Amino acid sequence: MLHIRSFHNPRVKRAIPEGQFIRAKRITSCVEKYEEAKMVLTKRFKERGGFDFLPQYFLLQVRTYFGERQELHNFGTCFWERSDMTGLLDIVILQETHMTHDKILSLRRSWLSSTYHACYSNYARGVSIMQYSGENSQKYWPLLQADRQYGHLFNDPPRFCYKRGRTLKEMLCPSDTCQKKSLFHGKKKKGTYPCLGCNCCSAIIKGSKINHPKKGYEINLHVYATCMSTHVVYLLKCPCGLGYVGQTSRAVKIRIQEHKSNIRNFKENTQTDTSVSKHFFIHKHNSMQLRWCVLEEAAPDGRGDGRINRLLQIEGRWIKRLGTLYPDGLNDSWSLKPYL
Repeated sequence: MLHIRSFHNPRVKRAIPEGQFIRAKRITSCVEKYEEAKMVLTKRFKERGGFDFLPQYFLLQVRTYFGERQELHNFGTCFWERSDMTGLLDIVILQETHMTHDKILSLRRSWLSSTYHACYSNYARGVSIMQYSGENSQKYWPLLQADRQYGHLFNDPPRFCYKRGRTLKEMLCPSDTCQKKSLFHGKKKKGTYPCLGCNCCSAIIKGSKINHPKKGYEINLHVYATCMSTHVVYLLKCPCGLGYVGQTSRAVKIRIQEHKSNIRNFKENTQTDTSVSKHFFIHKHNSMQLRWCVLEEAAPDGRGDGRINRLLQIEGRWIKRLGTLYPDGLNDSWSLKPYL
């Protein structure tokens, strides 16, 4: 542990004791051991020139880090750090505040960041936009809270902030100069086409349009795909007219073959017991009646971003667009996790 009079960066001298308290909390198996380690660390810190109130500050950081709900000590929350000619770290209490744990947790709320644009130069306009965003977040926040898996993470509403917008250089001089290649010399084909080399080709829903499974109106497709396409979102249709939206990062024909295998070998409470195979079993359909097509592809990005995450986002959009959630379809659930 560094001495308070050392010439190291003040932030380093503050971070080391804080890290030691967090480490002691993490590696101790019972409260008694932690209290003993806490006393030892406090004594060592004071021996190295620390002030009396600073251990309480570090203990507060530990409790906030681990999210414990307990009474916290009152201490000065605003500090000013500087190093004078002798290298002494002076920490001056500017304001004394009685902070409760709920107040501390409120400071740890989620941040929603958006890109700053030139239109925000008008202060009044920026405030109105921020207010509009806050009102919409309050309006639609219950949708996030209703998620079964991650709803507990959204108990408190978010705070808003801006990140730097694009400069003229970034807009006019892109660093990615690779020319995009096309498979077609003329007009691009759209739809799903057979590869003529697998047993899934005969089940393809051909054409550049599909009909909504429930409402029947036409939906245009903007993708060219075959049985060998990867990183795609696909649609399955049963003879009843119900739809199932899925995604795969492998060749789509492999995933379709798995669906057909589950339908043929369906057995309850096994790996073959899926929402699609169970529906086919109950309604006495067979795997030859399964129809499918590709809805959209998660195109590769030259910068190597999260292609799988974008694929899951596309899947969620199509599930909502086609209304394939049970009981209107064969999808049993969907999640907001890819958007977080």
